[in-house]
Amino acid sequence: MESNEIQEQLREAERAAAAPYIANPKSPWLHTLLLSLTGPALVLVITQTWGGLSERTSASFPSLVVALIAMFIILDQRKRRGVTPMGQAPREIRRVFNWYVLGMVVIIGGVFALGLTTSLWISIPVSFVACLGGLLWTGIAYERAAERVQARLA
Repeated sequence: MESNEIQEQLREAERAAAAPYIANPKSPWLHTLLLSLTGPALVLVITQTWGGLSERTSASFPSLVVALIAMFIILDQRKRRGVTPMGQAPREIRRVFNWYVLGMVVIIGGVFALGLTTSLWISIPVSFVACLGGLLWTGIAYERAAERVQARLA
């Protein structure tokens, strides 16, 4: 009898810890598009920093665009959701986070190489599509992981 009560209390504690990760509302599509613009902005920073463009342009404008996009999304998310969840995420969602970080490193490396080796006409659209694809995959994977967590803790 007591072991069932303890197991139920542990399950309830795990549900409470997972709730902030599962109950998050879906981000609007505008956030995904805006975050995808950071790929082309990174290409511009790379080409301007390593001399791909003329000296009239400076790398500060694309950097400013990236900072403004990030600030807009952070402020909008805080307004919509309150605060970012604290504590350790459930294992299913942690797996998505790990793949996101790995994918982000691969995409940044690819965008960096693309910006150095190809023209802007190729690197800007390709970097946008790569960032958009990565963010869309992450959103779908996160939703599926949240559903698996809900099913496991039900």
